[in-house]
Amino acid sequence: MRKYTASVIAAGCLWGLMGLFTRTLAACGVDATGAIVLRCGIAALLFGATILVRDPKQFRIRLRDFWCFFGTGICSLLFFTYCYFQAITIMDLSTAAVLLYTAPSIVMVLSLLLFHERITAQKLVALVLAFAGCCLVSLVGGEHKLSAAGILYGLGAGFGYALYSIFARYALDRGYSSSTVNFYSCLLTAAGARMAQPGEFTIRAYLAGKLDLSQAEAVADMIASSSRAAHALASTQMRGGYSEELESLREKLLNLTSLLELELDFSEEDVEFADRTALRATMQRIAAEIDHLRSSFALGNAIREGVAVAIAGAPNVGKSTLLNRLLNEERAMVSEIAGTTRDVIEECANIGGVLFRFLDTAGIRPTDDRLEQMGIQRTMSSIERARIVIHMVDASTLTGPVPAPDFPLRPGQKLLTVVNKTDKAPAAWRLPEGVVGISAKHGEGIDALCDALRESVDTEALYHGDPVVSNSRHYEALSAAREALGQALDGLAHGLPTDLLSEEIRQVITHLSAITGRGAIAPDEILQNIFSKFCIGK
Repeated sequence: MRKYTASVIAAGCLWGLMGLFTRTLAACGVDATGAIVLRCGIAALLFGATILVRDPKQFRIRLRDFWCFFGTGICSLLFFTYCYFQAITIMDLSTAAVLLYTAPSIVMVLSLLLFHERITAQKLVALVLAFAGCCLVSLVGGEHKLSAAGILYGLGAGFGYALYSIFARYALDRGYSSSTVNFYSCLLTAAGARMAQPGEFTIRAYLAGKLDLSQAEAVADMIASSSRAAHALASTQMRGGYSEELESLREKLLNLTSLLELELDFSEEDVEFADRTALRATMQRIAAEIDHLRSSFALGNAIREGVAVAIAGAPNVGKSTLLNRLLNEERAMVSEIAGTTRDVIEECANIGGVLFRFLDTAGIRPTDDRLEQMGIQRTMSSIERARIVIHMVDASTLTGPVPAPDFPLRPGQKLLTVVNKTDKAPAAWRLPEGVVGISAKHGEGIDALCDALRESVDTEALYHGDPVVSNSRHYEALSAAREALGQALDGLAHGLPTDLLSEEIRQVITHLSAITGRGAIAPDEILQNIFSKFCIGK
């Protein structure tokens, strides 16, 4: 009994020292992966030496039981060590230790579910007393650094250690010694186990030919999607519909180059395999398809980044009040003083599954105030880059028809005329057809405005699986391909020699292949730029 008591006390002391050693490694610049390799590598050597001296037969394990050791090593020990290391680097050591001691309660629950062990009153009392003691020893007095990330890492460490106990129980029940369990757990963790790098799983899928580059980028877009429309856009791209469209274009271009190069092989016989009229027609159809993809970028980028909506109008018509109403919070300052808003305020709101970026602008009016003039200039810039412009008018000032906007619109922009303060409109005034009437202060007509905004963005193509370009890299590649195809068409019209014409078409193929990575070597800097934006592992 004394031997076991001494072992328990020694284990407790060494367990307590683990945090101090780990904190020392962190202070020396060792990251979580390095700490895992050092800790588990040294432990594997010590356990291996012990087994070698005592009983080498303990190295033997049955292949069907390998999952137990994978669970103790990869699923448990690796996860536990990483989370604990991160917790003590974010928070103070004592707080991280207390969170780690949630492990016994997790073990108790898992034992009940998996092994049907009863939770007795004695176990509950012991658990409460142990946890309370840890809190008293660790947390009473002094200042403690608390953060949401640190707490999550601390709880993750407790969960990982609890899993270790569960998997170890499975291994022990199958007749393995504690030395065998610890040896293989540490060996697996130190030998090949490390935390995945950002985008590692996805880049492995790409290198294995399971995904192309556009699909890989869609994985990141799927994770970052903040609206139903953005999710649908990323989902369509990830399923490969967009890739199939590009692959079809690439195949057509390859057929053209094949015919042209076949002519080169028989150049001495003056044989024309590619009819120039049919060749021109095919290239023009490909150009039209590329133009169609390029034209979808305006919608795709708006869906991905948020549809820009500029709220414009004269001072004091209620632009800032409308913004606050749409956001359901007091984001913009509101006052009766004309010209309160001097700068553009940008905020996002999800309406009907589409993300909108609202731009609350300064009121447009003649003024000698230099600061207000600068605000009006920014208003004009916001109107120019917006996809939708809300022209707000004050109903209380109307004596006739709704005035037209006093700012220019570019082609393709959607104009929504909104009359605010309808509760203060003259008694004889009637809302014109096609105009949305609201009271931003009281919330009247806001649903109708939201419906109008949602109808202004045609997302049917997203839900029907039609290819829509949303990535600026893809748009640039398509633009380069279109330019190269235009040069090829010009060359064809001016009788460009077959070898040069073939080279021009090959340039088109190169630009298109850069989008998917198929049939082309993607530069390392492109791959690094794509996958560096991923979160850990994905």
